[in-house]
Amino acid sequence: EFANKVASGRLNQIRRCISCENCIDSMFLWPVDAKMACAVNAATGRELRLRYDKAETPRRVVVIGGGPGGMEAARVATLRGHKVTLIEKSRKLGGSLTLASTVHSDNERFLNYLLGEMKRLNVDVRLGTTADAALVKSLGAEEVVVATGAKLDIPAIPGIDLPHVITGAQLRRLVAGGSVGDTVGFPGWLKLASNLGGGLIDRAATPARIRAAADRWLPIGHRVAIVGGDLAAIELAEFLAKRGRDVCVLAPDDNIAPEIGPKRRLEHEKRLERLMVAINVMAQPIQIVPTGIEIALPSGKTTLVAADTVIVAGNPVADTTLYDALKADGFSVHAVGDCSGLGLIVKAVYEGAEVANRI
Repeated sequence: EFANKVASGRLNQIRRCISCENCIDSMFLWPVDAKMACAVNAATGRELRLRYDKAETPRRVVVIGGGPGGMEAARVATLRGHKVTLIEKSRKLGGSLTLASTVHSDNERFLNYLLGEMKRLNVDVRLGTTADAALVKSLGAEEVVVATGAKLDIPAIPGIDLPHVITGAQLRRLVAGGSVGDTVGFPGWLKLASNLGGGLIDRAATPARIRAAADRWLPIGHRVAIVGGDLAAIELAEFLAKRGRDVCVLAPDDNIAPEIGPKRRLEHEKRLERLMVAINVMAQPIQIVPTGIEIALPSGKTTLVAADTVIVAGNPVADTTLYDALKADGFSVHAVGDCSGLGLIVKAVYEGAEVANRI
């Protein structure tokens, strides 16, 4: 279909590569059913199994969560003839893909593709809506897909409430246009803008616009310590280092970005080296102080990492609260994406497509 879409001018219906290297890493990591898999096209390597044929009996499907897993489930279910309603509690679609697209610009290609598909297919999207059993029942749902994402577990580090500390949860809320509250280490005018003008920020703050604004100004000090070593923390480190920050990553494990494969990890390591980002593995935070953060080293010694801003990334953990509640109420419900366990774009897209292909 690639050539047909180009010939007919439907370029926005082409899923462009996001440079995630999953196609190569999948050859090392994935099971036999897909020895070469694409993160943004679940049918790659599974063409005979994921055919997306028209459903014999169209059903009313409610998808909860507007991230990549939810939008892909809505896309495939609609293509198969189901009547789909997509519910998102924030005022914009994208979920965690919005922040991921901000710090890794190639991801925005896929975000824009999914947003375009929601409009092209006339999916019934309801923004600013919190889903519960009563709402799902009122919509006459015959199948429910829960794609509400993971929750961030922020470690209780002494000093985390100091004014120069930012958490990953606060960063997500800011990028999504939500209120950042009173505890974020941002200037007062920015807190006021986010707390009072979230609706306007929601509609205007695309990843591309956020990157353009960050090229000119960031409410973050020159020396930055990032507590965390997963992919999100690493991409954030690159994003800040490219904008002139002196960045130090404090990873608690013996490796960085353990959730990705060797090919992509090597590329990140090379970029971090070029950007002169300091990487400290097996670094355990002790306390945050006004001048930085104290950490414990594997040797047992402690040291102070000087920082003007400390970012505590947090650990994504599964959150099946809504799924469990709907299942207990008797709905036919399916969990996809990070709400059932961290798996990045590839897990969300595959599970969303697979469920929509099966119901």
